[in-house]
Amino acid sequence: MKHKRWIFFVLALSIVFLFVSCGSSAGEETGEKEMKANEIIVHDFSGNEVNLVNGRPVYIKAWASWCPVCLAGMGELNELSAEDNGFDIVSVVSPGEYGEMDEQDFIAWWNGLDYDNITVYFDEGAALFDELGIRAFPTSAYYDSNGELVTTIIGHNDNNTIISTMADIE
Repeated sequence: MKHKRWIFFVLALSIVFLFVSCGSSAGEETGEKEMKANEIIVHDFSGNEVNLVNGRPVYIKAWASWCPVCLAGMGELNELSAEDNGFDIVSVVSPGEYGEMDEQDFIAWWNGLDYDNITVYFDEGAALFDELGIRAFPTSAYYDSNGELVTTIIGHNDNNTIISTMADIE
């Protein structure tokens, strides 16, 4: 009987740790910062700098490959990314930071997955993650068409949440 209680305790503790470490507390706002999207320097898989401002609002999913909550939402994000919703959708990882693998390993891993519609950029040195105050994965950042940060939200944002949040952003 004591053995069963111990197993239950360890299982419960593991589940709590999983949710805390991946930041699954959806809806928790991290607070607004003043960084504009056109000040964000990210890189594509070839090392080219990318400007996230194209005169359209931008949804950014900051995530990590080791985070089960992040990975569980990728199929849904892939579907949303295939649609034209009037805003850009990008995902950002920070190679070598926050327990993330390095760029080359990430690229090889990512290319083995089937998410053809998701754009992934690298936040080298975690400058964007630091500026946004990211402390859990996934975290969503919502920018307006002027590149102004509107809000950041910790945890998984489903497609309906992303669409409704972006509908309120010009």
